[in-house]
Amino acid sequence: MDIPTHKKGERVGQKLLLAKQRFLGGKALKRIEYFETQRALSKTTLVRGFVTSQSVQGLRISRKPPMGRGPRPVAEYLKADRAKARLVPTKFAANVQLPVWRSLGPNLIPKGQTYGSGGNNKPPMSGRCSGIFVSPANSNHLVLCSAGGGLWETLDQGKTWRPLTDQQPTLSMGAICGAPSSPNMVYAGTGEGDTYSQLGVGLLRSSDAGQTWEHVPSNDLSGIGIFDIAVDPANPLHVWVGTTRKLLESTNGGATWRTVQSVTTWDISINPNDPQEIFAGTVLGLIRSTNGGTNWTQVGLPGATPGSHFTRMEVCHAPSKPAVVYVAAVQGDSGMLWRRASSGGAFSSEKTPSLDPKSDIDQAWYDWCLAVSPTDPDVLYWGAVQLYKGTRRVAGWTWRNISSRSSGDSIHPDQHHLAFDPSDPNVLYACNDGGIFRSPDGGTSWTSLNPGLGITEFEFIIHLESEDTWLIGGTQDNGTLGNPHNTPRERTWDQIALGDGGDCGADDTNKLCYHSYYGIEIERAPATGAKAFKWVDVSPPAPDDYDALFYPPMDVLEKIVAKAGVTLWMSDDSGDN
Repeated sequence: MDIPTHKKGERVGQKLLLAKQRFLGGKALKRIEYFETQRALSKTTLVRGFVTSQSVQGLRISRKPPMGRGPRPVAEYLKADRAKARLVPTKFAANVQLPVWRSLGPNLIPKGQTYGSGGNNKPPMSGRCSGIFVSPANSNHLVLCSAGGGLWETLDQGKTWRPLTDQQPTLSMGAICGAPSSPNMVYAGTGEGDTYSQLGVGLLRSSDAGQTWEHVPSNDLSGIGIFDIAVDPANPLHVWVGTTRKLLESTNGGATWRTVQSVTTWDISINPNDPQEIFAGTVLGLIRSTNGGTNWTQVGLPGATPGSHFTRMEVCHAPSKPAVVYVAAVQGDSGMLWRRASSGGAFSSEKTPSLDPKSDIDQAWYDWCLAVSPTDPDVLYWGAVQLYKGTRRVAGWTWRNISSRSSGDSIHPDQHHLAFDPSDPNVLYACNDGGIFRSPDGGTSWTSLNPGLGITEFEFIIHLESEDTWLIGGTQDNGTLGNPHNTPRERTWDQIALGDGGDCGADDTNKLCYHSYYGIEIERAPATGAKAFKWVDVSPPAPDDYDALFYPPMDVLEKIVAKAGVTLWMSDDSGDN
């Protein structure tokens, strides 16, 4: 999320813009690299236009699945989870008083940020979501797949929510999918693919429509991220998973897996009328099987450069006419769309929306999704940073932006997943960096379902020790949050600064506070009183090309303020000099 220049000092706005331009692959990639640097993990990099955490040498599409067996699915992460459980004490003397933890939220960010310029352009937000399961038996029953907060359930269409997986080995989630032939069977993938997460520990599986979950550990799915899950329309135990490293298949509900293709696989689409036809979008292009995954062939796409890698690719059959298939991809600096009009036919190039090269294209590896209207094969929804709706008629395609408007409803940018209500084809759900949004009319209007969700991703947090209720924290793409009224408000946090919230600081003696974005910039404000969080720029005089971590560390001790990039910047007068 960019920070509008008119909302802050012109100098800071210009520096943030210049900093963003240095982030090849978008700000999201730099955020991942920051996370990996902190934890000494292997680095995710941008190689020849696509994001990867594996070697690009020798990648190829195999006609048949590799013959070699993968690692035996010994539960490495399950052992760690059991070790963690053993650390939880169960017996104490009667006079020992244990600390009691309670959630402080936020369960409500009342007015969030969008790219809309009018109308309802500040809806409630929560945090990044990567998928949603809508029960085909009860449209009020939703299970939300959040990127960093686990799975959440509502039985009243988002009026109230409850967490489902707080005790599972990880809260990083990448995808969720129900079995078409058995509505009570639902699969969820740990480890978020869109951030190339290394926190995957296997699948979570539910046999009661998502109300309770069991962990199905697997070495094949450990230490990686999951982009997509697809279930055979005729067999609820036949599961396909696309991950940051490979395409996998299980015929026993995830107990064991075989590697189908040893390449990054983003999306899988199974023909609902003929499960023998499967498409998969991979880093090497579109592949297709006509015999249920036994054999695979690469599919030619007009205009794509043969032998070159893709940055991202999504593929989907039209539910009302599965002979029609769409593919949306980025190769190099171009966004492309293809359509297949008949079963077994060739793909033709189609007109795309006006994709922004500096956001939609540059960050396609992170936010890219596609969905076809359940009732009309000529209506397509395409999520990138923005969300677009396209209608194909005899005269060609008409595209419009349905996420950022000058009037009407707007939603948060950075789209990760789209889903329709099986009971009502007009109802569309959009998962993005701001949470989950519902449209009852195919994207014409939107309602935020975020109140009640505790899934905001905090990067930093600081407490003013003299004020019990005073907390501020920087969050992923939902700004810096705090309580400007300094009064107890049950798990409600207001957005007190826009953009990506970075490190924070507090000076209790002088009642000042500090927040930052990505980059070296700092803003200061009174911590309490009528002018609380009225920010002024006190950034170090760093050059525009100054090198630093995505979130440079900052510390405050009374009037001493320090922030570090490749050098250490210090002020002993609260940032004035």
